[in-house]
Amino acid sequence: MKDFRDRLATVEDIPTIKELMQLFITQLLGPLLTPEQLEASFDSMGLDDQLIKDGTYFMIFSGESFVG
Repeated sequence: MKDFRDRLATVEDIPTIKELMQLFITQLLGPLLTPEQLEASFDSMGLDDQLIKDGTYFMIFSGESFVG
């Protein structure tokens, strides 16, 4: 069993969060969607930075790796 920890995201984390989101969307949905559908999914699943500003967006880490 892996140990996970969380912390609140900050505005400084936005580039890292977007990078992980892009990787997940591409790797998980890419094989299932057309290129047009994949591009549209980036728009519909974009990061809502207001959640970060509100202090309600958490980042999950496994060891030192950001995983969700």
